[in-house]
Amino acid sequence: MQQGLLSSKSSRFYDDDVQGLQQKAWSGMAAPIFSPVMCCGAIQDFYASTLMLIGLMWVPDTLLVISSAILSVLFFDFELGDYAANLSWTAVSFMLMFPLQNAIRSAYARRESAAIALSQFRALLVNIFVANARWDWPSNVGFDGRSETTKKKGTPLSVEHTNQVHALMLQLCDVLQDLLLVPRTGKARHEFITRGRREKEQIEAAERKGRRAVLKLILRLHGASEDLKEAGLPATEASRVNQYIMQLHETFELLWNYKTYRTPISLRAMMRVLVQVLPFFYGPYWVYIAKGDSGQLTVLGTLFAMFFSASVSLITIAMLVLELQIENPYHDGGRDCVRVREEIVLIRETLQEILSDLNSTWHEKMDIEWRQAAPDK
Repeated sequence: MQQGLLSSKSSRFYDDDVQGLQQKAWSGMAAPIFSPVMCCGAIQDFYASTLMLIGLMWVPDTLLVISSAILSVLFFDFELGDYAANLSWTAVSFMLMFPLQNAIRSAYARRESAAIALSQFRALLVNIFVANARWDWPSNVGFDGRSETTKKKGTPLSVEHTNQVHALMLQLCDVLQDLLLVPRTGKARHEFITRGRREKEQIEAAERKGRRAVLKLILRLHGASEDLKEAGLPATEASRVNQYIMQLHETFELLWNYKTYRTPISLRAMMRVLVQVLPFFYGPYWVYIAKGDSGQLTVLGTLFAMFFSASVSLITIAMLVLELQIENPYHDGGRDCVRVREEIVLIRETLQEILSDLNSTWHEKMDIEWRQAAPDK
């Protein structure tokens, strides 16, 4: 019998089998997961992909690009109908598609690096918290220096030390999230339009304010390590904690770099303009398509030329919008961007798990939820 939420009744529609014919016997953590059979999965993926493509095209630029694509066909068909030529698409490749492809590749590479930097920040923050919450050292009579209430030298560690560090890190997570979700600069209007320049100044002011707050909170972690050292933590171990904090600061600088720097603004401006004007450069080609083999303009030929011109422009604008969406790797709500809110929630959950597990010993057996019930035979 199938374990988890899968049942024989759903076996016709859900499957992970390579051939798409049999129901996969999931186990463990994967038991509650439904996987569609190959044909159903293909249909669902195609439908979802179509919606995603429409979403990329559903932007204000689309109206302009469709207008230029249709007007270019009508202008050359009815005003310059004698000028028909089978033009090569090499110029499009060099002027538009090749730079656009490189911009998309560069933006995705920055997105991956930004995601790695945020993961490193989480790992370092967690290890700093573990050091402040669990590391112990020799006392006057044993190895319980953390809980020692009287000392011959130094000051006993506050019983609220762990909670205080936890509260500081939660505040750090909040400020970091607010900083990463600030709208980005690097748009053409920020350089040449008065209101755009004012918007750029406001964004940069917000970023600097967030940066100062993050740096203050990171530097306060050194005070926590000093309290550990004063309570008896060996200098070598305190130095290790300070090294973690230094690496945390370095990782934040990487996050700041990915947040504030962009791919070349001039390249994006050039592509945005070329998408709109390129259909007019290919006007003779639209006439050539409209005339067809007969050499005469027909309504059907003109409609097909308009459709072809609009299709090329729409695909190009979709790729351009894709590049613009991932230009800021921390864009809130971006489908392919770093999921900042989820990452910050993950940090909070990890810190809470550490806090709730402080009283457990390292050799204590942990109850694993999906291993509690034995699979049915």
